[in-house]
Amino acid sequence: MDNNISAEPKTVLKDKYRESSIIGGVLFLLYALIYGIEVFPFWRSLSDLWRISSLLMVVSNVLLAVGLLSGKKNIFLIVSSVLYALPMVIFPLLGGSNSIRDLSGITLSVIVILSCIGNKKIKGVLRKLFFIPAVIYLISWLLLLSHGIAGILYNLTEMLINFSAMLFAALWVVNDPIYVTVDPNNPKAVEGEGYIGLVKHVLLLLFTGVIWLYIWIYRTTAYLNRCKSMEQRSPVNKLLLCMFVPFYFIYWIYVSAQRIDILAREKGMSESTASLCLILAIFIPIVPVILMQSKINSVISAPAGFNQPVNQFAYQPSPLGIADELKKFKELLDSGVITEEEFEAKKKQLLG
Repeated sequence: MDNNISAEPKTVLKDKYRESSIIGGVLFLLYALIYGIEVFPFWRSLSDLWRISSLLMVVSNVLLAVGLLSGKKNIFLIVSSVLYALPMVIFPLLGGSNSIRDLSGITLSVIVILSCIGNKKIKGVLRKLFFIPAVIYLISWLLLLSHGIAGILYNLTEMLINFSAMLFAALWVVNDPIYVTVDPNNPKAVEGEGYIGLVKHVLLLLFTGVIWLYIWIYRTTAYLNRCKSMEQRSPVNKLLLCMFVPFYFIYWIYVSAQRIDILAREKGMSESTASLCLILAIFIPIVPVILMQSKINSVISAPAGFNQPVNQFAYQPSPLGIADELKKFKELLDSGVITEEEFEAKKKQLLG
C-alpha cells in the first residue's frame, strides 16, 4: 500500500499562459508560410527594395515564432520583435496603403519589448491593453473587405491566423509566471498539469476547434512525461509534428494513449484504451481526444493503488496499520476525493 496517498501541498513556479506563447508561435510560423507562398509567384517582378522587405517579413515572423516557442522573455525575443516591426515601417515608404495594419504590427512589437524590459507598473498597464494590436489588425482587414477585396475566404483565413497570433502572443508576454500552491489530493488543483473538466474540454473542442486541440496536445504531452518508463518528449516538437506532418496526429494519439494506460495501471486500473483510440483516431478523431482526457482525469482523481486487487497471500497490515489506512481514507472521503461507496469497499478490503 502506498503510504503517500495524502501528499502535502507544494508551491511551484507556474507559467499559466505558456500555452498562449506556443499557439502564438505556431500561428506566426503558419502566417510566414502563407505569406511566402503568396509573394513567391511575383518574386521576379518585385523591385529589390520590395524583395528585401518581403524577405524580412517572412524571416521576422519566423524569428518571432521561435522566440514565442522558446518561452523565454529575453534579448532574442526583443530583437525578433524589432525585426518584426521593420517591414511595417518600410511598407508605407514603398507606397503601401494599409497603414492601419502596419500600426498593429508596430504596436505588438512595442508591447513585447516593454513587457521584456519594463517594470511592474508598466506591465500592469500592458495587461489591460494587450488586445490592442489584434483589434487594430482586425479593423484593418474589415476595412479592406468592405472595399470588395478579391478572394474573401482566403483573406479571411489569413486575417484569422494573424489576428489570433497577435492575441495569443500579447496575452503571454504581458503576464509573468507566478508561484502557486498545488494540492495533489485535489484534482481541480492540478488543472494545467493534466486535469481538465470533461464538460469544459468538450465545449472548448466544439467552439474553438483546432486552437484548443493544439493547446491540449501540448498540455497532454507535457503531463505524460511523468511516465518514467518511457522516454521524455518535447511538447513543442510534438505539437509542430501534429500540425505539419500528415497523419502524425494518429501516431501521437496511439503513443499517448499507451502512456495513459501505463499511468492507469500504476493506480490499479487494468483496462486498456490505446488500441481503441488508434482505431477511432483514423475515423472519428475527436472521440479519442475526449476518451483520453476522461481517463487522465480518472488517473489523477484515483488514490494510488486504490483499485489494486487483493491477494489473500499478500502481506496484510497489522491492526494498527489498518487503523492508519482507514483514517487516511476517511480523510479522503471527508474532503470529497472518494465517494462513500469507494470508502466502504476499501474498508471491507482492509478488514478482510
